[in-house]
Amino acid sequence: MPQISVVLPVYNVEEYLRQCLDSLANQTFEDFEVICVNDGSGDSSLSILEEYASEDERFKIISQENKGLSGARNTGMDYIKGKYTIFVDSDDWLELNALEKLYNKIIALDSDILMYKFRFFNQDSEQYSESVFTNLEVIDASLENKNFNYRDVSDILFKISHAPFNKLYKTSFLREAGIKFPENLNYEDLYFFYMVFFKTEKVSVFRDESLYNYRIRNNSISTTGNERSFD
Repeated sequence: MPQISVVLPVYNVEEYLRQCLDSLANQTFEDFEVICVNDGSGDSSLSILEEYASEDERFKIISQENKGLSGARNTGMDYIKGKYTIFVDSDDWLELNALEKLYNKIIALDSDILMYKFRFFNQDSEQYSESVFTNLEVIDASLENKNFNYRDVSDILFKISHAPFNKLYKTSFLREAGIKFPENLNYEDLYFFYMVFFKTEKVSVFRDESLYNYRIRNNSISTTGNERSFD
């Protein structure tokens, strides 16, 4: 049984997918699996996944008709075998020491959820940036190196990063919580985060360095607005 399961939804990201997969294949921590959910891609994404899976048995492919990001994540969660679970978006990438750093931290504190720093990468300007949202500075230093719960941060409850990708979850906790991502909604990560956050007494943070690179693209959900922004 792998220690970490990486859930990786994939949909028409041929331009960025190799960078993401390379960042996983070359992790300093090796005891993990990558559950690649091909969500009805119409480009060469599946061929790229098959190439990596043929060379590295840790990469596993599940193909389905397009269900959207939530549906792909939910499918991936059904196949998790690892003690811990992390979600990665297929146009983003991890620092090569990310899984090692996160695993050591969550083991040391026995947390249900470990939140960690990430940074934005602007595809157009090729510039990196951080904010109080990405670097978790809103969480008081007194909560460093120990577990806390939502009551300890009630004053900043809606200022905490709700992104699913900058969290490492204990798989048994996720299963006991029984929370899935709501399908056919934008901003599904808001629902998922708060539902699991309110169910645990053991949350911790890793702020030593940014371990995840979140790609900002002009056509992504986070940079476009329409009526579905009310979701």
